[in-house]
Formats: sequence, C-alpha cells, structure tokens
Amino acid sequence: MLKHYYPVDDAIVYFTNRIEKQTNAEYSAKLLKTHANIGAQIEHVLMPSVELERRLDLGIPELDPESELLFGLDKSIGGEKQPLSNAAWLLLGYRAGLGEKENDLDEMVRRRHSLSAKERDMLFLSYLFDLEDTEAPKLVDRAGEPGLITDMISRSGINSLTRIKLIELYMNFDAHIDRLAKILAPAVGIIKDSEEVYESAAEKQLEALAAEKDLSAYMLKKHNFKLSKSEKHILHLSILAPHTVNIRDGVFGNMDVYLGVGVNDLAGLLYAGKDSDRLAAVFKLLSDETRLEMLQAISRRPMYGLELAEAFSVTAPTVSYHMTKLVMSGLAESYFEGGKSYFKANTQELLALRKNFDSFFGIGVQKPVKKGTDD
Repeated sequence: MLKHYYPVDDAIVYFTNRIEKQTNAEYSAKLLKTHANIGAQIEHVLMPSVELERRLDLGIPELDPESELLFGLDKSIGGEKQPLSNAAWLLLGYRAGLGEKENDLDEMVRRRHSLSAKERDMLFLSYLFDLEDTEAPKLVDRAGEPGLITDMISRSGINSLTRIKLIELYMNFDAHIDRLAKILAPAVGIIKDSEEVYESAAEKQLEALAAEKDLSAYMLKKHNFKLSKSEKHILHLSILAPHTVNIRDGVFGNMDVYLGVGVNDLAGLLYAGKDSDRLAAVFKLLSDETRLEMLQAISRRPMYGLELAEAFSVTAPTVSYHMTKLVMSGLAESYFEGGKSYFKANTQELLALRKNFDSFFGIGVQKPVKKGTDD
C-alpha cells in the first residue's frame, strides 16, 4: 500500500524529520521530504504573497484555526469527479503506519473515549513513525509507560517552540482525535473502495511526469480539472497544499485557481526543462530542511551565528556550514556588526528567483477568453 502522510500539525512534520535522522536514515525520506515541511517553507520563502484558503470540500464544518489540515479536491481517481480531501490520504497513511490489520486504526478511532494508555500512545506514535520501522518496536513495546511520550519529545533535537507545541498536542490528544474522527468519517468509505485505484493512478502519474514539460497543463490534467473558457482566470501553482485544487474570486472579477504541486513534480520538470539549472540547483540546495528553516528565519530578520545555533539546537560549525552554502549560492548575505557575524536573506536574489520561477512555469499569467465561448 502506498503511504502518503499529511500530518495534522506542522510540529509533527518537524519532529518526524528530526527523529528520522536519529533512527533509520532511509525511513520514508522520499515521502516526508517532498510533502508539507519543505513544501510549506519553500512557499513561505519564495511565495510570501500567496495565502491559500483553508477550507473543506467535503461539506462538513470548518476546522478550528489550530488545525493544519489543508483540504482540496482530487478529481482524478477512477475518472470520477468525486470529492476527496487530504484527509483520505491521511487515513491511508495512518492505517498503513500501524502495520496491523487495516481496520485497527478505524476501530481505535471509534473507541477513542475508552482507549487504554498503551493504545493511546500507539495511536499518537503512528503520527510520528512508520511502526514497521526497525526502531519502532523499541517504542511500541514501551507504549503506555508514564512519561514515555513527553520524555521522548523533550529529549528530541527540535527547537523549544516546536517541542512545546508537540507536547501540547499530546496532552490534548483526546480532543484532537475527536476532531480527526469527524474529519475522516466521510472519507473512510471512499478509501476502502479506491485503494487499488490510487496505487494505479500514482504509477501512471510518474509515467506522465517523465514526458511532461508544462507544469500547469500537467497539474490540470492530473486533477482532471477543466477551466471554463468563458471566464477570465489566473492560474497559480502552490507547494503549500500538494495535490489540491482551490478556487477563489479574484480582486478584479477574475477567477484565481490554485493548483497544489508536490516538490517531486517541480524537481522533475526543472531538471527536464531548458535553462533551468539555476532553479534546479536552488531546490536541491533547499532540500535540507535545516538549511531551509534557517533561510526562512533570516528572511524575517538578520541573525548572528550563535543565535541561529541556539534557535535550531545545532552546533556553531553546523550553522557555519549551512550559512556558507546559502551565502555562496547568493541566497544569503553576511556582515559584521558589534563584533558579531550576522546573516540576512538576499531579498533581491530571492525576488529574482521568484520572477524566474514564475516565468519558467507561466505562473500568474492572466488568460482572458472572449465571452460566450463554450467550455
């Protein structure tokens, strides 16, 4: 079964990526490094003006602001135009991650108010680990022990704010599972009928990507989504919400269409395209999540070396290594002030990169068509 993880909280992604380095270096790296963490942060660094609407397309109540789930429509499954949110992929990942019978998680969610301490910890651990991973049994065997989860989080290598956020999530996990159960309920039936179709569709997607050069056209075809030819529209590509379609009314009466694209899609097309070496090199440079987080941090304000080391719980040589890479690439600049070496983002270079990115993929280009044209 394919394992697509769309964690509910950003802290889970950070935490999983950190723990991944400390356990099995190959554990789900191809999945985690191409989803929400890198995607969302590249969006923040390179596309700060884009704010996607966070809404449900399943006709169920809006989530509270604390939730980090991004929903959309996947209209490519089996050729049917049926609503299917990222919650569906989420459930697939959780059920696969348990490494047991496929209905185990469904049963645990149904019995969420009467879970034992061990079951509750295992459900939380399924957010963070593939429980079939070689290191996972050490945790699973101890699940339910008082203080196990909070101690594991406290001793992790994540920064203090993320650590606090994740502990709060664990301490309020019962309420969180209540919300999750309501979200997943409409998707369970669709998933049970569509798992084989998903796997087949994923294989076909990789084949199509190998021959595709136009990312906008590719994503439209992937979603089986047709834009009305009688409407003005501006097409945007976003990494913030992979595999989603969001539509909003534009400021000037046009229709804004946001297509969610995965980092894998971008990288494949960049390397396949012409005159794209610079963009491809930048994406490769930012594939290290720590380096990407540091670039995001110095994009907000200048920071000196020891300050970065403390903020990211790394050594000074590690900061020096990442900053040297960013400075040599032109994405960051360094200067001395008050006896300290400060680093700041090279705004002009980032804006130029953004312009080249938009130009390469034709993002934000308005395509007006005469009224009255058939769809």
